[in-house]
Amino acid sequence: MQTNFPKTEGNNVKPNLNAVVVMISTSVSLSINLTKAVIDPAIRDFVVLKAFNINTHHPNAPKIMEVFWHPPIINWVKCNTDATSLGNPGSAACVGIFRNS
Repeated sequence: MQTNFPKTEGNNVKPNLNAVVVMISTSVSLSINLTKAVIDPAIRDFVVLKAFNINTHHPNAPKIMEVFWHPPIINWVKCNTDATSLGNPGSAACVGIFRNS
């Protein structure tokens, strides 16, 4: 998108700072608001986008699935586990529980 300043006699008049800020804000807002791009959740980026009156497109929430625990069959032991990590390599943890009923 190209925007030209109004032409004046002699072409020696420079636009003032407010006019430039409005033109940049309008151009950025129009070009980004027409996209379907998903934003990064960083608060720093969010503040900048809001300063330019840009509508943000947040990613869809993950699908939540309900899970039911079922006891093991007779004379069996069931082990349920879960784990998580923060980066690779990074901190990690795991947990498990053994149940027979």
